[in-house]
Parts: sequence; structure tokens; C-alpha cells
Amino acid sequence: MIWVKRHLRLTFVGLFLFLVCYMVYERVFGARKIKHSDRYISLLKQDLARFGAQNQTENPVVLNFRRKNSEKPGGLTIINNKQYVIPRNASYADVENEFFRYVEDKDVLCANDVRLGAQHDGGWNVCMSPPFKLKHPCLVYSFGIRKTEYNRTDKIHFKPYGLGSRRDMKTTDSSWTYKTLYQHLKDESHLKSTIDYLKFDIEYKEWDVIPNLIQDNVLSNVKQIGFEFHLQVPPLTVDWDQGVSEMDFIEKLKILDSLYEVGFRKFNYRLNPFCMYKSVVTEKSRSKCYEMHFVNLDFIETKHLEKDSFTHEQGDVR
Repeated sequence: MIWVKRHLRLTFVGLFLFLVCYMVYERVFGARKIKHSDRYISLLKQDLARFGAQNQTENPVVLNFRRKNSEKPGGLTIINNKQYVIPRNASYADVENEFFRYVEDKDVLCANDVRLGAQHDGGWNVCMSPPFKLKHPCLVYSFGIRKTEYNRTDKIHFKPYGLGSRRDMKTTDSSWTYKTLYQHLKDESHLKSTIDYLKFDIEYKEWDVIPNLIQDNVLSNVKQIGFEFHLQVPPLTVDWDQGVSEMDFIEKLKILDSLYEVGFRKFNYRLNPFCMYKSVVTEKSRSKCYEMHFVNLDFIETKHLEKDSFTHEQGDVR
């Protein structure tokens, strides 16, 4: 009996030491793996709450917009509640495939999706279904055209200021004058205005700007966003994909996911055919540049949704 108790005691002590050693190992080595290789992205986590019967919001700009805009029902369908997972031991090919699958999945179907401007490179998709239809007067901010100041019409004004991050504002050797979006809105007295559309095509600076948009909390009044992302600093080279790492893809997924966290969902995307390349790993044709088009769920009420929203099963592949 004494031998049995001593054996059990030694067993428990050994198990305890094993668990301690395992926890230390995971903290030192495993956590690093998770930090650099795991990425779990769950879309539409709070959509059911957002579209609850009360559908309340405390944003005064959104509330004021709803009071002034009583739109006809329907036109929007929530279609994507899939989950995207990059396992800890994912290969480069797995990470690449998951990144582009994420980019090319839509979350919302807009019944009246219109491409304004050029039908190819240079145009932008706009959801014209309620409550996002552009109506007079509308307020649009567009960055990435030119840096000369002129008035195209009495309603369209161009100014020689770029959209940048706080880091860009500290740059002294640039030919551009940069402002954060917060500073642009403040200077134009638009901090409390509804922004109907925000567009930017800023040649890789989007990866610094988007986190600043989130941190400055300037997107809550923006109804739609259209931007082009780039997977390499221009000029783009033929052998670009040999220089991108798994973490490049994963970190960019994190930045794109931050838009979901503040209520934006993708209703369209478009790959840029002038940025095509063939992956040396998966041997698939890819594009280094994508236009992304999002709507802000906070402006949507349940009446704007088609009846079959939320009926798709998790993991449904369209």
C-alpha cells in the first residue's frame, strides 16, 4: 500500500513537471509559432446582433441619416458566414490559397451594384441599393488621382494633399503633403458628416493607412469604402512572389480583417489584370493588385435585407 501511494505521488509529481515544462516550451516556442503562423478569421461575428429587432446604434450621424432616409425594403443579402483558418503548420501554399480565397469571397450581395467611371482599370463599384444609393447632395472623398489643385465642377474640388498615415506626416523628403483622414475631415469640417463614399488608391500605403483609420475611429460615418491594395511596393516585378513571405500574407489578412471588426463587409472585388503573375509555389495565376469594395453594416436596417439573408450554412461555398 505504501509502495502504491509513493508510486502515485511520483506519478503526479512527474505529470506536474511535464505540464510545467510544456507550458514553458509553448510560451517560448509555441507562442512564437502561433504569432507568426496561425490566423483565425471569423466573418460576420456580430451581424445577427447588428440586425436584431431593435438594431440600435449610438452613432448620431447614422441615426440622423436613418431619420432623413426612408428607403424601400430589400436589395441586400448577407451571403457569407464562412470561417477562414490558417493552421499552425500551414505550408506556404496553404497560406497563399487562403489569402486569395479570403479576398475573393463576397459577404454581401448588392442587387444594384454599379461600376462608375471607367469600366476597367480606374472605375469603382458602388452599391446603389438602399440605404447606400448616392443621392444629391452626396459627399465623396477620393485619394490617388493627382496632386494639382483645381475645380472640375462647382461640386468637385481637387486639392494637393495625399492620404497618409501618421508616419507619412513625419516624412520630410516627400514631394507630397500628407494628411490623415481625420485631419482631412477636420480641416473640411466633415467630422460629423455622413461620408457617402471613401475611395483611395495610394500604391501600397493602404497597409499603413487602414490601421490609422481604425485607430482614429473615422470610419463610423463612412457608408462605403473602395480601395485598391497592392502586394508589393510599385513598380511591380515579374518575380515578385519569390520575395513575399507567409507573414506578408498573414499580416495583410489581419489588416483587412480589422475592417470587418468595425462593421464593414465586402460586396465586390476586382483583380487588376495589369498586375498578373504566376505563383512559383502553387503555379496559379494571381494578381498583385485587387480593388476591394465594402459597405458599412451600421447604416443597414432589417428592412434593407432580402428575406434569405443568414440562411446560408457556415462553410457554404458559393
